[in-house]
Amino acid sequence: MKNIECNIYRIETALANITVYGNGHEVYVVILDNKCCKKLQTNIETYLSNSRTGSPDEDIPKSFGNYFNTASFLPELKPVFLWGTAFQREVWKKTWFIPKGHAASYSDIAESIGNPRAFRAVGRALNSNPIPILVPCHRILSLYGLGGYAGGIELKRELLKFEGLRNLAFFRIIT
Repeated sequence: MKNIECNIYRIETALANITVYGNGHEVYVVILDNKCCKKLQTNIETYLSNSRTGSPDEDIPKSFGNYFNTASFLPELKPVFLWGTAFQREVWKKTWFIPKGHAASYSDIAESIGNPRAFRAVGRALNSNPIPILVPCHRILSLYGLGGYAGGIELKRELLKFEGLRNLAFFRIIT
């Protein structure tokens, strides 16, 4: 894959400081509080090294600003998965469609992709999600509680509360 040109947006909010890599309406990577795993850092350096600072007036920072004010993204923003296995991409795509204020379990996602016993693999795929918040892996819960979150369990709790999830009734994904 060739090196992709993109913009870097640094967005400070009350919930989290994030760095977003993207271009136009396409989002490639979101880094929460500058926490970045080694594999993600390598992918950023490999695929997105032609990066420059973007303007706060562009659609990506406007949309993330809208999210952190209203818990809704502008509809034209979309994730673009530059890496990941076919399984990971399928999990991330299913997760993208879970609406705010709702949640699903790891088992729900596994069932929705036709592999009901793969709930642990779903958790590992979500832990590698390169576009958290936009691809809302924080909305995926364990049957026994919140489950994990690469951005930290406290941030997951705050994002769910911010989005209006008041109880743990699961949203079933319809395939």
